[in-house]
Amino acid sequence: MSITPAPTRPNRLRGFTLIELMVTIAVLAILLAVAVPSFQQAIMNARVSSQTNEFIASLKEARSEAARRGVPVGVRANSESGAFADGWKVFVGDGATAPDDDSVMVRVSEALPSGITLTRTTSAFVDYTEADAAYVAFTARGRATASYFRVCSPMPQVAGRGITLTPTGKVSVVATGVSCP
Repeated sequence: MSITPAPTRPNRLRGFTLIELMVTIAVLAILLAVAVPSFQQAIMNARVSSQTNEFIASLKEARSEAARRGVPVGVRANSESGAFADGWKVFVGDGATAPDDDSVMVRVSEALPSGITLTRTTSAFVDYTEADAAYVAFTARGRATASYFRVCSPMPQVAGRGITLTPTGKVSVVATGVSCP
């Protein structure tokens, strides 16, 4: 008769030691310290791009409505300073005064998030100082006064966007490296 030895237990349980865990956490902290700032920059870049596209869509919608209805359609900033960052309205009218009547409103956009600014500028993307900086109007044929706009981020690392509106009513992004004040 033979005796079989009892199974032996390993002397050490499998798992992490405290030192291994601390090294892993330190490496993770270093990676996060490097990645978070660039991730914030990527998020802000996406927000600036999104707001640029939203404003372009509003301008295109205003032009389309003017041609469809056969009457002038305006886009006006919600603030009297001419800064479109507080939002804007697209409505039937010449753009000089925004009506209180909701029946002529085509679109109302809310204020821009996170300190993003949207202002009317000159062709060199310098702030526009004229009295009519707060609005753009499209004629019944879809034409408008040549206009330029600048969309800027509060982060200096994120490049601004330039928007142009030609006299024929064509709207496009003309510059993605616009300097912001």
